[in-house]
Amino acid sequence: MIPPRLSATNQPLDTSTNKSQIADRFGQAASIYHQSATVQQAGAKHLISFTQKNGFQLPQGNLLEIGCGTGFLTQELVNRFRDRAILITDLSSEMLAFCQFHLSLPPGENRVKFQQLDGEQLPLPEKPYALIASGFALQWFDRPLQTIDRWIKATQPGGWLLISFPTDRSFPEWRHVCQELNLPLTLNPLPNADALLETLQTLPVRCLTNEMISQTFHTDAIDFLRSLKTIGAGSSLTGKQLTIRQLKQLSAAWKLQNSNANHVRNYDKIIASHSIAYWAIQRLD
Repeated sequence: MIPPRLSATNQPLDTSTNKSQIADRFGQAASIYHQSATVQQAGAKHLISFTQKNGFQLPQGNLLEIGCGTGFLTQELVNRFRDRAILITDLSSEMLAFCQFHLSLPPGENRVKFQQLDGEQLPLPEKPYALIASGFALQWFDRPLQTIDRWIKATQPGGWLLISFPTDRSFPEWRHVCQELNLPLTLNPLPNADALLETLQTLPVRCLTNEMISQTFHTDAIDFLRSLKTIGAGSSLTGKQLTIRQLKQLSAAWKLQNSNANHVRNYDKIIASHSIAYWAIQRLD
């Protein structure tokens, strides 16, 4: 059993996260998100690739997606599991509506249902799911360890949990500049993948894991922070802010750091490295 107050981030656990604010920000960004979230789009294809591996076999049962966003992973699930009923959920009603409108389904297809839901408060179903999938949502939850534990309990024995999320190893360039210049780091706490895996090893599960680095390039720090806001991920829960002067310092130092890296080809841009965990977890009991 997971300790009730254990956190899997490198920051103190904050149980006062304003989820309505997060949902609103993502809802407002739905159409732009679909065009701009390149890391998430590529991540959906990588996460679904676990289902092609040897030994991956689903028991009978329905599927659940938590945090569908605009539907990158949703479309992969629908295409991959053509004979399964799927419940698609998201905290944001706008994201859910966008996903439903843009999802490509055969005419007359009625096996896909939609429901607004806080995935962190997932009710345990009478009939556990054969598979629960969630891409790039776990980092927004107050208690990622307890959330994963609950999702595992909501799957049937032999069923699978597919999840992806940015880890606390993301954005080393941003962290380094802020540390060097003693600037406020407005980055939200991200899940500690090592702590999560350590806990999972105490549970009756089988884990297939992979962590990949995805890099995005930006004109400067302002452009980078604007890109987060564009996809709805600009809500800082840290309570920290940068002044205009500090933002200019961050931008200049980040560019200088980038130009001093011998392996960097885009000398006129800054790099943001996203460390993404991709996990397939099978319930064994």
